[in-house]
Amino acid sequence: TRARLGLPVESRLVLPSFGGYGIEGLDLDRVDPGDPWHVVRRSDADIRNAGLRYEDLVRAVDVVITKPGFGIVSECIANGTAMVYTSRGRFAEYPVMVAEMPRYLRCAFIDNEALLAGRWRHALDAALEAAAPPDVPRTDGAEVIADMIAAHLSGGADRAGRH
Repeated sequence: TRARLGLPVESRLVLPSFGGYGIEGLDLDRVDPGDPWHVVRRSDADIRNAGLRYEDLVRAVDVVITKPGFGIVSECIANGTAMVYTSRGRFAEYPVMVAEMPRYLRCAFIDNEALLAGRWRHALDAALEAAAPPDVPRTDGAEVIADMIAAHLSGGADRAGRH
């Protein structure tokens, strides 16, 4: 993925991911987390033209910096990618999500002032240095469902011998 998108192979990569809404006041031209960090700036078109999906890019980077939501948190968990997160304002699930995230992914908080000022280095390093999550959920749901369907259709045990 890094090679297909022309991203540095030897650098640590951080992906700003703020959905279709962006984040007001964030000027990526002012962000310089210093060596060995590189800020990834690729459009959806760049990703598609390389024959990739956004999920592939999430997998290829070291850290995603974001406002946490269900989609990006799930992608980071599934791909083992660390996350730096900031507050997201009115979002009813935010307190529970933030309290539970360390169980499932390496993460660190960055306040909005540091985020907007481009002072990311401390939070990026903290996310990478965070302890490995104790609860890594399974990500093979499609296979589990396929086994259940196969077992139902055959009227017998699935591939793992379960009934």
